[in-house]
Amino acid sequence: EVKAITVNRELQALRHLLYLAKKWKKFFGDNPVSESGLLKTESFRKRILSYNEEVKLIDASSDHLKPIIKTALLTAMRLGELLTLRWQDVDFDNNFITIREEISKSKKTRRIPISNTLKILLLEQKLKTGHSGMVFLTHEGVPYSPKNPSALKRCFTTARKKTNLLDLRFHDLRHTAATRMAENGASIIAVKEICGHSDIKTTMQYFHPDKSLKEAVEILGNIGKYDD
Repeated sequence: EVKAITVNRELQALRHLLYLAKKWKKFFGDNPVSESGLLKTESFRKRILSYNEEVKLIDASSDHLKPIIKTALLTAMRLGELLTLRWQDVDFDNNFITIREEISKSKKTRRIPISNTLKILLLEQKLKTGHSGMVFLTHEGVPYSPKNPSALKRCFTTARKKTNLLDLRFHDLRHTAATRMAENGASIIAVKEICGHSDIKTTMQYFHPDKSLKEAVEILGNIGKYDD
């Protein structure tokens, strides 16, 4: 048994294959996958790490994993972006990290500001890995393979098991960071730019529209004066 999203990936590949076959006149008739459609999948899955869970996870993590988890929670960076982060992408003078377009999911360069907390973390990390061009290294002192992050996933799984956070995925650290920004007053545009979302609808999933609507009309109420 596999998840519906896995089935849909294969159906999409098959649909494209049949589309090309028809285009090249190797197949005739209607595309059966287009006719049947895809399976229904679960909507946005958002597992948010509580602050207590964060402390337990970091305490249970190996020394080379801890700064990666902390950076993920302080930047909302994707796993692939973290594993390919180079020291030349970190600008300590102007306090921002550059996510290069070749490693960005949206294929667009973006900049993430460096907070004071993150700056201290990265400066400490540079003392450990400054001899390398890469910010994060494996326990063996070599760069991670972004195309095969199994080394990191193994130690992350070990930390999850130690803390009984079996439903936690590494990507949930990104969800956690985005949610914390949204819930603590960051604008939707700021969260969108930091996360590198191509569609603002993705960012909107971290915000509570009812709350923002109420705050909006409260602003109007505070501005307008209708006292007799």
